[in-house]
Amino acid sequence: MGWIAALSVLLVAAAPGCSPAKPARPNVLLLVVDTLRADHTSLLGYARETTPRLDAFARTGIVFEDARASSSWTKPSMASLLTGLSAPAHGVETVEARLPEAATTLAEVLWANGYRTALFSDNPYISRPFGFAQGYEAVIDYASGSERSDGALREDTVRDWAQRSGAAALNARLLAWLDGGDPERPWFAHVHYMEPHWPYQPPPAFHARFRPPGASAVELANLWQLEPGVAGAVTGHVLPARDRQDLVDAYDGAVAFWDDRFGALIDELERRDQLDDSVIAVVSDHGEAFYEHATWAHQNSLYDELVRVPLVLAGPGIEPRRDPRNVSAVDLPSTLLALAGLEAAKIGSGRSLLQSDASSWDGRLAHEGRRYHATIEQGRKWIVSQGAGLELVEAFDLASDPGELRDRSHEPEARAELVRRRLLERASHERTAGLEADSAKVSEEMKAALRAIGYAD
Repeated sequence: MGWIAALSVLLVAAAPGCSPAKPARPNVLLLVVDTLRADHTSLLGYARETTPRLDAFARTGIVFEDARASSSWTKPSMASLLTGLSAPAHGVETVEARLPEAATTLAEVLWANGYRTALFSDNPYISRPFGFAQGYEAVIDYASGSERSDGALREDTVRDWAQRSGAAALNARLLAWLDGGDPERPWFAHVHYMEPHWPYQPPPAFHARFRPPGASAVELANLWQLEPGVAGAVTGHVLPARDRQDLVDAYDGAVAFWDDRFGALIDELERRDQLDDSVIAVVSDHGEAFYEHATWAHQNSLYDELVRVPLVLAGPGIEPRRDPRNVSAVDLPSTLLALAGLEAAKIGSGRSLLQSDASSWDGRLAHEGRRYHATIEQGRKWIVSQGAGLELVEAFDLASDPGELRDRSHEPEARAELVRRRLLERASHERTAGLEADSAKVSEEMKAALRAIGYAD
């Protein structure tokens, strides 16, 4: 389980001549909001006030205004976010892939350095069967709950998506875990919320915030049953404008509901005198598409509606500011270790976001026989799409075209072929040097749980 790399941190700390470890380290709280696209947060300029509590919290810390996830769906993105490795390097790119035990996770390093560790997840993928429980002493996940270690689904999550824990229950479980632990040990908790994920089911009061006055209830289209296009090449299933707006309204309501529950958690941590001693990171694993580029939902392209995510850091040692740099979520593990005072710990290939040499962003997606690679360089975002009859290179000037609507790869100075070769060579090298993902045993119950949130077999 990557124990050698993690335990080596202890040896460094104990070596002659090294400064002794601080007697008290800050707590670390990682809050992942599944499917939260950056441009639907009021934090990052959305006209609708979807995230007022996050906006207020962010004023106490750093807002990374141009952060991106490493992929456009949960498994590869979260594997990168927890290990500091790119998708080609960790190899977790398919439904069956399991995070390899050879990978060193953020939780493992913190646990090896005296932290209590716990995972609270409502996403079926972020669970024991797929290898995401590495390094956590306590695991309350969609797949097994705290009392099970055999990978069987909790009975209360099998029947229906509506039976998932939900943000309020996850918060309660986190707080109960905090109450039951050693107060002299620092803690690391990773909470994975699902409110913005399809099917969008905000409570009526939150849904109504973004609906026309007096509007009746609607039956939303199933994003995962709509015929998706191939970004940049083939048009998919187009919905009438009103149906599309119904989806957006429900999505925004779900975001606002998560934000409200986030605020309640922050209030409770402050009441318990846990806030000032805790480093808190809020981030998403990917966004959501509403047919901006002929696709719905996610896991089908690397455009910004799917990879640009909110990222906020607050806590001890963090000076409030807004950071406009293009940064990658792959740097988050190194950043959190640095804020915990564990600069000697090395994890993945990322660097601390608090340093000037933070990693430049690269994106990667393997889906239905196609591979997508993306990067940002020389002021342009590049996407290379290939496979299954698709061979496409696109370039966008994000400063003048944030919606990525005008392909500039054919301009004389674009050097599209050079960028394409460089991206493909980089991905090939990482894959050759990377880890081999394990294969998860996906039970019929787990498949049913995944189908409930839109993922096919």
